[in-house]
Amino acid sequence: MTTKEIIKEAFVDSIKNIHNFNFNAFAAVETQTEKAIHAVLDKTPWVNDDARKAADTWIDAARQGRNHVKGILDEQIKTFENFTAAL
Repeated sequence: MTTKEIIKEAFVDSIKNIHNFNFNAFAAVETQTEKAIHAVLDKTPWVNDDARKAADTWIDAARQGRNHVKGILDEQIKTFENFTAAL
């Protein structure tokens, strides 16, 4: 194995796998939290539609933020991958 292949396997592929695993785990936690919030809101009659809309807005903002961070990290991983490919 060449040094380039070792770097690709040891660093780039590992970083990609760790990032994807962590992102998927975080997304699963957020999805379950969203379901729990909706279940609680559905069972509480005193919560009005404005509060439900506020919760949905908060959930959407969290999802957009998560996707934005993932995009930034994906770009950085790609930059690192391009850097190591140039070695």
